[in-house]
Amino acid sequence: EFGENYVQEAAAKFTPPHPPWKLHFIGHLQRRKVKAVPGLFDVVQTVDSGALADALGSVMDGTVSPFPILVEVTFSRDPSRPGVQTNGVQDLLSEILGHPSLDCQGFMVVASSADRDTAQKEFAALREIRDAMESEFGHQFPELSMGMSGDYDVAIAEGATMVRLGTAIFGSRPLRRIAES
Repeated sequence: EFGENYVQEAAAKFTPPHPPWKLHFIGHLQRRKVKAVPGLFDVVQTVDSGALADALGSVMDGTVSPFPILVEVTFSRDPSRPGVQTNGVQDLLSEILGHPSLDCQGFMVVASSADRDTAQKEFAALREIRDAMESEFGHQFPELSMGMSGDYDVAIAEGATMVRLGTAIFGSRPLRRIAES
C-alpha cells in the first residue's frame, strides 16, 4: 500500500492503468479536488469535516461498493492544522455513517508534536476514541493510521494498524510550493 499527500503528484505518477497496489490519500484533501479521487485513490485517510464527507459521498454515489475512508482527528489547538477536534468526532462520524457511498474504516492522526511522549499520549487517546465510537455506534472501525518515520514504534505499541514511513524510506521531501497542495 502506498500513500500520497498531493492529488496532482499522484495523478502525474499513477496514470491509468491503476497500479497493482492500494493508493491512499494521506494529505489534506480540498473539496475542489474531490472529483479526482475516483479511479485514482483507493482510500482517503483525511476526512475531517462534514462538508468534505458530503463532497466525497456525492462523487462516490452510484459506485458498486462504498468507498473506504478514515476520519482525521487532531489534538492540536492550532486552527490551521487539519483534522476534526476530539469534541467533534461523534457528530462527524454520525454524518459519515449516513452516507451509503462511504465506508468509514477507522481513524487517522498526525501527532501534534515531534515529542515522543506527546505522540504516545495522542496515539493512546485516538485508540480510546475509536473504542468509544465503536461502542457508541455499534460499528467496527478496525483501522488506526498513526505514526510516521519518527514515532512509528510508539504508534505500533498503541495499536496502529497503518504507519506512514515516507521519510524513512524515501528521505526528506524537497520543498514545494503551497499552491500545489
